[in-house]
Amino acid sequence: MDSTALIVLGVLAVVLILVKVLMLKGESKLESQGKIVRREKGFNENAEIFTMGPIDQNKVTEGLKEIGSSMRVSINGNTNTQSFSITGGSWSQWSARLKILEASQEKTVYRFLFSNWKSGAHSTTPEDPTSMNMVLTAVEKMFLKIDPNTKVHTEPVSYHTEKS
Repeated sequence: MDSTALIVLGVLAVVLILVKVLMLKGESKLESQGKIVRREKGFNENAEIFTMGPIDQNKVTEGLKEIGSSMRVSINGNTNTQSFSITGGSWSQWSARLKILEASQEKTVYRFLFSNWKSGAHSTTPEDPTSMNMVLTAVEKMFLKIDPNTKVHTEPVSYHTEKS
């Protein structure tokens, strides 16, 4: 390799390091603001199950409307069946689903999962995990606001990948 190629590689390495540092700073700021939670890699491959006491389901609909307007995500669904789809903005290529599983006199159960996302060519890591984390954090906070005794557990989801 000649010296010009080495200089170019060195500059590229420095730029990549700076970009990573700026991304980490941005995530730290969002975390300190309570907009995201530090999550393990692959969090998008799990479903979150929210179990709470009986609730007014209209509160979920209203909470989702607040999330949609504050985060610039598209939320569509059926308030009667309590089944919703959430799609990241034009900069994010992912979608999620929130669906009620049970509504009885004893409890209400919802399931949230990311149904698809765009990832790099050789990775299952989403291209925009930060916005996905922000939406998941907002949904968690919404349920805790509706019922502070909400219990949350995760379960792995089996996904089938498709090359684009």
